[in-house]
Amino acid sequence: MTARGTASERITRARSRLLLDQPWFGALSLRLRIIEAPELTKTMSTDGTRLVFNAGWVAERTDSELMALVAHEVLHCALLHPYRVGGRDLKLWNLACDYAINPMLTQQGFGLPDGMANDPQYAGLSAETIYARLKRDGQPSPAPDGGGSEAPDQPDFTPASQPVGGQRPEAQAQAPDQPPPPQPMTASDWQIAAEQATSVARKAGKMDGGLERSVKDARRSAVDWRTILRRFVEQSMPSDYSWSSPNRRFIAAGLYLPGVVRENLPRLAVAIDTSASIGQELLDLFGAELTAILHEARPETLEVVYCDTQVQAGESFSPDDVAIELHAKGGGGTRFQPVFDHFRDDEPAGLIYFTDLQGPAPVQPDYPVLWVTTEAATRPAPFGESVALSPWEP
Repeated sequence: MTARGTASERITRARSRLLLDQPWFGALSLRLRIIEAPELTKTMSTDGTRLVFNAGWVAERTDSELMALVAHEVLHCALLHPYRVGGRDLKLWNLACDYAINPMLTQQGFGLPDGMANDPQYAGLSAETIYARLKRDGQPSPAPDGGGSEAPDQPDFTPASQPVGGQRPEAQAQAPDQPPPPQPMTASDWQIAAEQATSVARKAGKMDGGLERSVKDARRSAVDWRTILRRFVEQSMPSDYSWSSPNRRFIAAGLYLPGVVRENLPRLAVAIDTSASIGQELLDLFGAELTAILHEARPETLEVVYCDTQVQAGESFSPDDVAIELHAKGGGGTRFQPVFDHFRDDEPAGLIYFTDLQGPAPVQPDYPVLWVTTEAATRPAPFGESVALSPWEP
């Protein structure tokens, strides 16, 4: 023990100071159980349920640095990083996540220890986008526990499916004098906790609007854009109820209820923003998903228009077409209104607009609109629903 207290006591004090100075981070930090485990980490780590630390490493940190480090681990959890790893390289994913959140912490006034990954070129980008760039540029995977040359004291986190120590908290050996292990925090738990913390911080008058927007933007990439796209198409399909096609879910319970009968989608429209930020790689990814929807939903036609400041070209696809291949036509500036003018006299069942949203807002039509945006998009959609297309596999 030092004059300042044990490592555990200092971390507890750091959480208390966060509650007073940065209540959003402080409230969320209370969700993590503090555990000293030098055999599991050389620095500080979280699996979404526990905050694991190495006491020797903590002793070398100042009190203000500890506040920043606890906030760092909290932000990993709030942005669901332990739950979004998928099949990615864990160490490179951790580095990408740090590049995503450390500029946010700096903006909130935290003083990060020297050596932590913090590059302004990644500010405002999602962890998935940064990971894709690092992998594309051949970034070597960092050494575990921050041992790499790029970030010698960089804290780490472990995916929720494989917590620190390799076991779920409830499966670990428990000493007789230890409290029962905590129930694992899920991604849904953290989403609810973040909303509750936002409410607490607002009431205290200490919820920074920039932080709230940054958290929402950063977490947007956790949503599978393909799911949103398919749901939008499904909701645009005309449907009715029929007794001749009963709902099979209730037959086993002795209930004979009418089932939903969907007709083919009359016509679906797709608009492609031909500005320079949308490359062929994204168009190919978007086109592949549209091909699957075309064959499954089987609309009468799927009409694609290409637009910069005006509609430059158009083409139609039917369910009999083998594949949809999109190739941008035009370029330069962006205006959305010409697309809506193009469909004014013959409205589609719905419109999917693929864009970076860098253009003046159009007049809202009567039919539903889904904006599929690039990761470079920084503006909100003018109306309708929006989802970011992610150029990576989850």
